[in-house]
Amino acid sequence: MFRLPVDSCNHKKVIYQPTSLQFVLLETSFKFDVNDINNSISHFRSLFQDLVTVGNLVHFLKVFETATSVLSASKYPTVSLILLFRSEILAALIDLATDCAVVKSMKERMRCALNHRMPITEMHVAAAMLDPSQRNLSSVQDFLAEHNTNAVELLSRAVCSYVGDQQQAQSTPDGERGREDGGSSRHTGEG
Repeated sequence: MFRLPVDSCNHKKVIYQPTSLQFVLLETSFKFDVNDINNSISHFRSLFQDLVTVGNLVHFLKVFETATSVLSASKYPTVSLILLFRSEILAALIDLATDCAVVKSMKERMRCALNHRMPITEMHVAAAMLDPSQRNLSSVQDFLAEHNTNAVELLSRAVCSYVGDQQQAQSTPDGERGREDGGSSRHTGEG
């Protein structure tokens, strides 16, 4: 038996006696199945884990978004920045304690494929050495040590391989330079 509050107009206590049908309806509406509750809890845990995974992925992939947008620019030269972003990507591939299993797996596969997908070439090292802000990158120093060379030798080879072909193409058929001033590639507009 339920007691309702005192009626403010009549100041009488009203006693409410529910019927048996009302008790059955009330009982079934509050009856919870333990399996349904456990299923709901596991569903919310799964959703929470999915949100954590998505958050980890967004944080991890941000370095790739930055590298892609900067390196694909067309208004400024970007070849000297390749080794800088490679080192940033390499740092992002280090496993963290907060990484979920999906991100750890991605990082491991990317670490294995990094040298194939983003190799360090002589051109990248030469470009980085010509940019004063990139000259002291550890990847530049490691490349020089690995190839048993120094900066001057590497830059000399780069100039010969990338600029030397153009100079040979501009020379006359008898092997002499096209101009008497030593074969300067500058055009003066004179014939």
